[in-house]
Amino acid sequence: MLTRTSFIRHVAGYFHFLRSTVLAFLSQQSGWASILSVEGSILSNFLWNNFWTFRSSRAAKQGRFVRRLLGFNLTSVGAILIQAIAVGSATRFLGDSTLVRQLSLVATIGLLVLPYNWLIYNRLIWRKTRT
Repeated sequence: MLTRTSFIRHVAGYFHFLRSTVLAFLSQQSGWASILSVEGSILSNFLWNNFWTFRSSRAAKQGRFVRRLLGFNLTSVGAILIQAIAVGSATRFLGDSTLVRQLSLVATIGLLVLPYNWLIYNRLIWRKTRT
């Protein structure tokens, strides 16, 4: 549904001149819809973490809130890159099958992404400030 919205059509249409280049993905409505939906998920996760999970060290001041939001966004992109690299490498070396993709994704999340997120969240994003 998001792919068919006028906003997504407009954004993808803006990049129509790239259709025959290596950057052709920028002219695809589905790519922009994916970016928007992922960003919505990242914002939702940040808000729930800030006001619920890490409420004891939440960012109340506007400047601190924005810095944490930007940091959370960047670390979320880092987690996405970790998954893309790990799953992409696994399928390249072990074959591109559903089993390889699913097992490598589960292993990547469990062994790399969860520890990465825990470390970043607790040491950087929602670290407790000493008073």
